[in-house]
Amino acid sequence: MVENFLLDLFRRSRKSRIAIMLSSEILDNITIQHLPELREKLKEAGEIKFAYVFHDTALSDKQFQQLTEIGFQSKQIPNNLDLHYLLDVYDLALSKQADLFILGTTREDLIPLFIEMRKNYRVYALINQEVSKAFVESVDTIINHDKIEEFSLLSTHITEVENYLNYQNGNGEIHELGDIQHMDDTNIGITSDDLDEIIIDNGKMDDKEEKIRENVEVN
Repeated sequence: MVENFLLDLFRRSRKSRIAIMLSSEILDNITIQHLPELREKLKEAGEIKFAYVFHDTALSDKQFQQLTEIGFQSKQIPNNLDLHYLLDVYDLALSKQADLFILGTTREDLIPLFIEMRKNYRVYALINQEVSKAFVESVDTIINHDKIEEFSLLSTHITEVENYLNYQNGNGEIHELGDIQHMDDTNIGITSDDLDEIIIDNGKMDDKEEKIRENVEVN
């Protein structure tokens, strides 16, 4: 327990290489309004290396301008947006070009990906609606889109998860908090069985997806 805490503290104390990857399902007006504040907070922890917005339909001119002004690149994916978001996030994790991921999504089927990535990286979820307890416990930190001012990179993920569970419940009832995985020194592996099923279930694989399938079979 002490070893995990010290490892976590060390990784939080060094400057991070940060990737922000937002899916269009969270791009409401409140989220976009608070993104500049989130970027400023993240800059205190390190350098933002990647900032992407994934969307299947065209952004409005206003949205595009707002996102461009704060440094986001737009990636329009007409077909299979969810699958391409998953693959791009996972490819970036495998490249080891970032060590702190801010993933803007509320998709429950990404839980296996979060768990796999947390073996080597910090994974924060930016959300705009309630999510399950399993989703909350699969990431290091939950960032609520309308409470970004309360978000701090200096606090431990255990405290933030507890706070979120209590906030989300809203009726004064305290949720039980399950065991949360701590980061370790093992290298991130190929997808878990659950993640593999996600890739398969999304239909016909393209060349990029076939490469991942071959890696799974080899390993």
